[in-house]
Amino acid sequence: MYNAPLGYEISSFSPGWDNMAKATTMEKGSFREIKNFNISRHGGIEKRKGMTKLYGENPAGTDKITSLYEYNAPDGNAYLLTALGEKIRAFYDAAWHDLKTGLTPDKKYSFATHLGLCYGVNGVDPNFKLYNNTPYQLGLTPPSGSPVVIKTEVSGDEKTDEYVETNQDNCGELKQHADRTRLAQGFKLDNDSQLTKIKLSLKKVGSPTGNLHVEIHSNKTGTQVPGDSATKDVSTIATVFTTYEFLFSGTKPDLSKNTQYYIVIYTSSGVDDGDFVVVGFDNSAPIM
Repeated sequence: MYNAPLGYEISSFSPGWDNMAKATTMEKGSFREIKNFNISRHGGIEKRKGMTKLYGENPAGTDKITSLYEYNAPDGNAYLLTALGEKIRAFYDAAWHDLKTGLTPDKKYSFATHLGLCYGVNGVDPNFKLYNNTPYQLGLTPPSGSPVVIKTEVSGDEKTDEYVETNQDNCGELKQHADRTRLAQGFKLDNDSQLTKIKLSLKKVGSPTGNLHVEIHSNKTGTQVPGDSATKDVSTIATVFTTYEFLFSGTKPDLSKNTQYYIVIYTSSGVDDGDFVVVGFDNSAPIM
């Protein structure tokens, strides 16, 4: 210390800031005033670092942010999720994006990440899940009655009316968990028919192997309607939702009108939370 009556060295500043003691009684190494410096863990002083502005745009506008959560997604990105007003927003690609809208205003959200999926609940609105930056509704809302298939004549074959692809708003992860080894959809026909093919919206996550099988069952206990299974090598499925056609090329299932049947989907591979097939469906307004 110089410019003092007697020069001396201070080897530690660990006493830190002291604005209570008199100048004549302050402990050696303490400070009456300190600006832009921090005390290091070893008792030294180091220049205080500044702050970096991470997000150039205010995510809330005039709305109050009620919840914040960092979601570490399977694609390697960390998405900052904000619940504010009637929205859930996420920051990525250098901008804020609306993931969910039309929610009950100013409700606090609870978020949790499990096996790559981020789940959000507020106790009022329907729960949802995120896979990377794509939101999906949780669970299935059963229709009031079994959907009825309408048929039209096409070159000697009869086909059901198809879902419009834009109706898809949910998905089922096949073989991602031990409780998802099979997926099924119930249906009824309005005429006796012999089934020749089915179309499904599919994508893969990771690098699954084995074959995907599609069968028709007559109940929920695994009774298959006589007929061959339609199969597909899951390694050839795209990583974005794509419509695939499954042909019953051998013995075709004979189906009776006004009878409950189930499209059953499963794979020959084992359970793997990193390599699996995702099946798209319409959860909010299912029609056939």
